[in-house]
Amino acid sequence: MKKFFYSMSAVLAIACAVACEETKPVDSPAQIGLSGEFTSTSHCGAYGWQNVKIGVFVDGAIAQNNLEYAPKDTAQYVSFGMPVSVGEVELVAASTPAVYGEGDNVVYAYAPYSASAAAYTAVPLPDITVQETFKDPMDMSYWMAPQAKYSFGYAKSEPVQESSETISLGNFTPVFTAFTMYGATLPDECKAQKLTKVVVTAGDKDIASKNATINLETGEISGELAKSVEFTFGPNGTVLEEGYLGISSGIFAVNVLLTPTELVQTVLTFTFHVGSSTYVYTGTAIESTYMPGTYELYSLESAN
Repeated sequence: MKKFFYSMSAVLAIACAVACEETKPVDSPAQIGLSGEFTSTSHCGAYGWQNVKIGVFVDGAIAQNNLEYAPKDTAQYVSFGMPVSVGEVELVAASTPAVYGEGDNVVYAYAPYSASAAAYTAVPLPDITVQETFKDPMDMSYWMAPQAKYSFGYAKSEPVQESSETISLGNFTPVFTAFTMYGATLPDECKAQKLTKVVVTAGDKDIASKNATINLETGEISGELAKSVEFTFGPNGTVLEEGYLGISSGIFAVNVLLTPTELVQTVLTFTFHVGSSTYVYTGTAIESTYMPGTYELYSLESAN
């Protein structure tokens, strides 16, 4: 009987040890803390994060694709609709956070987020061939603020291993550059006519992405590009009125697929569609002396 008792005790002890081994909790992968800054020229200067979502990829032992993130803080608008950058901020996961895999991990990020991005080697760029106006209700000027959906920035980390420290992605590299055009003085016959669109070209240069992707590792752009940007003023256009300097097209900002260096070296052509007529002007943007990192075009020459 004693032998039976000892045998049963041994069996139970072994069973308990096995059960304990099987139910031992497995540590979850550590989350990757991220931060970044978007003082991008595709926001018409150092405007910082706006209301955009961010896509995050992790290349490592645990591959993670297109996780949705957002900046914890965004740029705040002040007088005249000028947003003020909040600098580098924490990036927060919308649902599934990025985690460390064993060994090296490289983080790739981009904004604005695209649900169709399946790999960091081919992230869709926004179609900027047609750009709609956005009238900032806090802005006293016409059509000044560029829309975030026509911007694009990307960043990547160095190879990193598990750490409790936040990974800084630094300032996202802009793909587009915005410039603010302070209007063209149009002929007297344009008064009370509707301006429906302005078509911007740069000779034979490609200045817009249409159906293109970017490799976040190399920055290489592939796919369909375009040689013009069409800036529209809503379905009904905007009525031109006479102001202090004559009949002006108003102030508006346009994003183009040019680097800042290329932009200031390029003669741009603007075709204004007013009523049933067109008016052609040319000009070159310059870097602002008051707000370095922003680009402006004050004077246009008539080419009619």
